Amino acid sequence: MVSPKPRIREGSAVLLGSKQSIPIKEDNVMKKEMFEEMLAVENSAAQETLAAAMVEWWMATDQQDALQKIRANSGKDLAGIQSSVLAGLTSCAEILDCSLESLVLETELELLKKLTAGDVILILDAIHKQWVEDNFNARRWAEKFFKNQLVQYRKTAKLSWDEVRKDYLFIESYLKAAGNIFEEQELYVAFTEYATKNSEDDDFETLEKAREFETAILGEIQAFREKSAGKVAVVAKIDGFLKLTSKPSEVIDKMIEQAKNCS
Repeated sequence: MVSPKPRIREGSAVLLGSKQSIPIKEDNVMKKEMFEEMLAVENSAAQETLAAAMVEWWMATDQQDALQKIRANSGKDLAGIQSSVLAGLTSCAEILDCSLESLVLETELELLKKLTAGDVILILDAIHKQWVEDNFNARRWAEKFFKNQLVQYRKTAKLSWDEVRKDYLFIESYLKAAGNIFEEQELYVAFTEYATKNSEDDDFETLEKAREFETAILGEIQAFREKSAGKVAVVAKIDGFLKLTSKPSEVIDKMIEQAKNCS
């Protein structure tokens, strides 16, 4: 795949082909703008990633439907993938010691050919950490609790491969563009090695931070109940839980217990 040549806004601080670039962890606004520009570039990895996410999350019936919607909303991140993709590309840039902008703008994706299966697992870990940071709030905890999904807040080494592999979507198109295609078994073996090496330390300290939600959690549960109107089973589950557990501190206890023990 030939890397597309994106249009650059007048006055941009990034010059294609230039060795000068902003530091990896700085200027989030510029990174966001660059990524959004790539969403409008036909056949770009960014656009293909967005289309794949839309199909995966039932926002489009198929890739063609997704692409039509993307073209009709040029430059808009319709599925909210930006944070995860940029976390993955930032990890790639750190591993390869290269310019993050060159990866976001897809001008040097061939560098990704150097990544190993072990590197990919580290990248998936970075994506997961960013997701946890973005979603560590009372609203999301209330929703995830009643979906029995609080395990998603555990560290990567504590998750199942089926859970971890979901984040591969955010970098798969970039790796394919570089001609670096991995078999799932190869990634699974690398994940197993990573999990074995990193599973001894627990991550309960992070989960305990959910106690900061205590004053807001009941309101968020009620909001989720209202959002779920029409879903009889969900509403019944929420009502049944609140009949048995109505104190905020007890609710948080139950949530942390689920996060620690469910799989």
